Amino acid sequence: MDINSVDSSLYDDISQTSSITLWTTFGVLSALGLFMWVRAITATQKRAINSDNICMAVLLTGAFTYLGMSFGVGKELYADKTGDHYRVTLQLRYIGRLVGGALLGYAVSHLARATRYMQLVLMVLWGIIVTSLRYGLLVEWDGRWSFWGFALAVYVVYTYLLTFEIAQNVVDAEVQWTYNFLSTSTSVLIGFYFLFYVLGEIMQVVDVEVEIIVHCVMDFLLLGCLPTAITFLENSVDEGLLPSQEQEMNLYPGPHKVGFHPNPEYYEN
Repeated sequence: MDINSVDSSLYDDISQTSSITLWTTFGVLSALGLFMWVRAITATQKRAINSDNICMAVLLTGAFTYLGMSFGVGKELYADKTGDHYRVTLQLRYIGRLVGGALLGYAVSHLARATRYMQLVLMVLWGIIVTSLRYGLLVEWDGRWSFWGFALAVYVVYTYLLTFEIAQNVVDAEVQWTYNFLSTSTSVLIGFYFLFYVLGEIMQVVDVEVEIIVHCVMDFLLLGCLPTAITFLENSVDEGLLPSQEQEMNLYPGPHKVGFHPNPEYYEN
């Protein structure tokens, strides 16, 4: 709902503390994005350059959306559970998560050399999760449970693919522990979004100020800390072929002119 069409006495606007938190989150994500750009232009290995660039895109996406939210861009209202009052929401928050979270899933799955098909599936599922939670704010209070439940069901599928299905690629590989840590951390942080969606947008047991601060912290962890961890952890492991890739190559005796190459830089699924 357009905030200009509602009397200001019917909702609590963004406080100064919330505004400072939004600006701080923007500054931190921007600094990390700049740092990641410096790493990308100074890296020598192609895989490291690709990883740094992807994570830089995640960080700058988060920074861009928080810059807009700091100026009040996309500020809207949604009805509370009583129907007599309204709460402020920043819709750019969902746009930033939609783009940044999709890139983050790509970066994590890229570490396990997931197929392009599987990476696309992850990005689509993530888009459904974020969009479903956003649509929940467009309906009446009791209807939000339906969108939340649907998003939760998709989240279960997303988590299974990320932490189990794709993880089969890195069994007995040097990168196995690194991937398991990053994929599990990603799934756990996304789970906190669902928890706080219930506490904030549905049950509304916290006020708008606390809601904005908590969302800033969660976005910083998901779109700030995880991309940074990906670049450092990924660049610390061997760039060679995964055991599953070596087994697949053994099925095709050389010379490999098309499809299979011993150099991982040119290896395609």
